[in-house]
Amino acid sequence: MLILYLPSLIGGCAVYDYGCRLDGVVEKAVLKEDPNACKTFNGFVEERCYHLYSVQTMDYSACDNLAHPGQCRIEVAIAAEDVELCILIESKTQREICLEGVAEAKGDIEICNLIVPSGNLIDYRQACYQKVAYATLNPEICVDLLDSNVYCIRGVATRAKNLSICEDYLDHQPSIDDCKYYIERGDVPSF
Repeated sequence: MLILYLPSLIGGCAVYDYGCRLDGVVEKAVLKEDPNACKTFNGFVEERCYHLYSVQTMDYSACDNLAHPGQCRIEVAIAAEDVELCILIESKTQREICLEGVAEAKGDIEICNLIVPSGNLIDYRQACYQKVAYATLNPEICVDLLDSNVYCIRGVATRAKNLSICEDYLDHQPSIDDCKYYIERGDVPSF
């Protein structure tokens, strides 16, 4: 005998489908401009609702409803493309990640200059320059501002699907060949 499991539905959503129910609550909260609609949930789902509401409405202060508001504040600032909101973030690492995201979204390398170079393995200023180069498809940023520009140039060339960037900006034939190979394969390196 075959038994089929049919979940109970609430408003068109399966009882266990928090994503579906959450989307409806967030939509209502956004329409009413009232994050308190998220209080209909508890725990993780309530936190997720406040987070989604904050980002969708670009309401930075709504992130304060979260136990750990850092990621929410970063996402709101990036969505709003607002450097000043990034500056308000207390954690140095989160502030730099935020500035990097806003710089990438706006395609503005001047924002990267607000990040203090660390000289560490993870240097958010260097990463910021690279992300802006990718976003704007500008290999000049790679050449002028990055310590290690081969990967950046290859990344710009593959995103632009432009073989001439490989030839014009790379010096060594193996690097040029490697760059062309990635373009021909359609491989875009992740950041």
